[in-house]
Amino acid sequence: MEKIVLVIGAMLMAFGSQVFAQSNKWETLNSRTLTLMQQGLYKEAVPVAKKALSAAEENLAGNHPDVVTLLHNLASLYEALGAYAQAEPLFERILKIREQVLGTRHIDLVISLNNLASIYEAQAKYARAEPFYQRSFQILRNSFGPDHSDLAIALNNLASLYQDQGQYASAEANWKRSLEVAEKTLGPDHPNVGSTLNNLARLYVEQGKVAEAYPVCKQALEVLDAQVGTQHPRFAAAQIEMGRIHSARGDYDKAETQFEQALKVFNDTEGMGQERVGHCHLYMGKMYRAKGNPERAVKSLKQALDIYAEALPPLHPRLVETWYELAGAYEERGMEPEANEARRSAQSIRGDRLKADSP
Repeated sequence: MEKIVLVIGAMLMAFGSQVFAQSNKWETLNSRTLTLMQQGLYKEAVPVAKKALSAAEENLAGNHPDVVTLLHNLASLYEALGAYAQAEPLFERILKIREQVLGTRHIDLVISLNNLASIYEAQAKYARAEPFYQRSFQILRNSFGPDHSDLAIALNNLASLYQDQGQYASAEANWKRSLEVAEKTLGPDHPNVGSTLNNLARLYVEQGKVAEAYPVCKQALEVLDAQVGTQHPRFAAAQIEMGRIHSARGDYDKAETQFEQALKVFNDTEGMGQERVGHCHLYMGKMYRAKGNPERAVKSLKQALDIYAEALPPLHPRLVETWYELAGAYEERGMEPEANEARRSAQSIRGDRLKADSP
């Protein structure tokens, strides 16, 4: 799902946005953190960010704005690395501080609510994510009314969450309403409109509604090509969906071209460990199975699992799906022991997930 970032003025405590009033140790460390982040050196930035936070906490109150900013920087680093379990308590702490300072309905809570909900969603903790997305939506609606561009992003978030849970009717209603608001407030050629169109196309693909998906995805590609270009991750995300559409139609050569082009963009812009690279390999694996080439399917699906092992939490539903696909590919190659082992891996994750979800 192509997520759209919500930015509300000065509330966004993004990297580089905080200017400290006094020269101090945590300011120096934070500057180093930001430099490393801008270079894409997230792992190297984490220990520096932790030292900055520790230095600030030794000298400032726990709810001081500098502490909140440093918490946000560290949490955002963990999120960028896919270390959601480490990011979660930090985002929870930030929200608690801001609620104590601002109250529970202030517009400046929206970013914190979305950050926390996004972390829960990334870990497939959907029931925990929804109330935070709903709160964010209500605050935005009460503050700006029903036709504001930020409200379109909040609707995107809810639609994504519903789609992840298979609640397709609710997802479609929110995607369409988001699209309506985005087109009205941003214009029909805005990149956010293109990404929302792609998300709607993805919903149709997942329901097998290929005829409905194709024109929507085609429009998404046209908008994104014009606004961000063909080497942008947003355009590549739409190429994935077009690849899935071609695959569902049996146009495997066209599908493979779309997947390979998207894979190149993601590798060039985000690095090999990103979740969307895993998605490319997963969908290519499915395509090769449909094409009758289980050998290449096995290779793609194993690549997907290697990436997901780094990019996703261990009980994520995507892992179950990929292990089952790999089991099918092994079976088609006559490799029954390997198929059974892959199937057991899928069943083990599913069983552990059911236990984790039980009260």
